[in-house]
Amino acid sequence: MVEFKLTLPEKQNIVWIPKEIVDTLGRKLKIMPNSFAAVLYPENAELDMVLKSLAIIQQQLQLRTQFEMRRH
Repeated sequence: MVEFKLTLPEKQNIVWIPKEIVDTLGRKLKIMPNSFAAVLYPENAELDMVLKSLAIIQQQLQLRTQFEMRRH
């Protein structure tokens, strides 16, 4: 799974979205944030598919957390 690091300039709330993300998700996107995370998905996506994708991302984060805990 690829991870992108994005930085917002201090004077503007504009961020560059990598081409790989645009190629995958398209140019019309929705974002749903909460206190610690956000999900970015195509405007016309079926929400059940978004949830399935999020479940895969959640599994990857859990595996990474377990790996980091074992390293320390």
